[in-house]
Amino acid sequence: MIARSFASGLIVLTLICSVPVRAQSIAPGSDGFVEVAVGEAKAERIRMYIARPKTAEGRTPTILILHGGGGFLQGHILVADAFARQGYVAAAICVWRPDTSLGKTDPTSQVSCPNAPRTYQTSEHRVNGFAHIFGPPAQQTLHDAREYLFTLPFVDTSNFFVWGQSTGAALALIWAGRGGASTIKKVIACAPPLYFDSFPKPPSTFDKFIARFYPQFGVQVPFLPEVVIPELKVPVLLMHGRLDQVVNFQESVRFADELKNAGGSVTTMFLDNIGHHNCWQSPRGYIDQWVSWLKS
Repeated sequence: MIARSFASGLIVLTLICSVPVRAQSIAPGSDGFVEVAVGEAKAERIRMYIARPKTAEGRTPTILILHGGGGFLQGHILVADAFARQGYVAAAICVWRPDTSLGKTDPTSQVSCPNAPRTYQTSEHRVNGFAHIFGPPAQQTLHDAREYLFTLPFVDTSNFFVWGQSTGAALALIWAGRGGASTIKKVIACAPPLYFDSFPKPPSTFDKFIARFYPQFGVQVPFLPEVVIPELKVPVLLMHGRLDQVVNFQESVRFADELKNAGGSVTTMFLDNIGHHNCWQSPRGYIDQWVSWLKS
């Protein structure tokens, strides 16, 4: 059973195509999950966990929680609950199904989302590492999740934030620069893989050309700083542990410098004694700093 916080009011709603969600659909005291139709044809469905603060009235600041390449885990539920205790509506979504053949997932901590889009991390689909995780289909999933949230009567659409971890953090930054910026107020990015040091195959010149000028064909490289940084106008809180053995800590140092030099707004939260997974495994240790920055 997914761990639930007594500090969060939880809801279950069912999204049916384009039918508006009405206030009477809210059922407090449920497990907090809803299924949302995503994709251009709305043929795939993702699971979304929504935590609400108990004492909030009216429309409330809202934050979208994005998991990493290991999949949607119970730790991301804890992140949502932590934000709810601080007065936010927090929605953790299953962006994609992880590729269990890579051995990077922990089945005991997975939140089941069998109908979510695949990551295409398997060898027969892989193009330059985790390319498809960041492409238009994933960005469409975020768009659809946001549009669903914006139909809810308790969501403050003018105070919408995104929190991402690992590949979810990189996806949040790409989305904020390429289509979500008009509604995203700030982004918290925990240990994002930003350059090519963390990926098995460097991008070719052709890959870069396609990603830069024809993004509709899919981002065929993990992250293109020269493309995303000029478009990234929202403030970013960049968190990274110096003991990270998955994503090189120096990638965040480099990204922060380049974003500042391009006129972007970035605040760094570099920590000495943590690794790659701490931000979702121990959210209570950082929630006060996250919220303080969101409110600043």
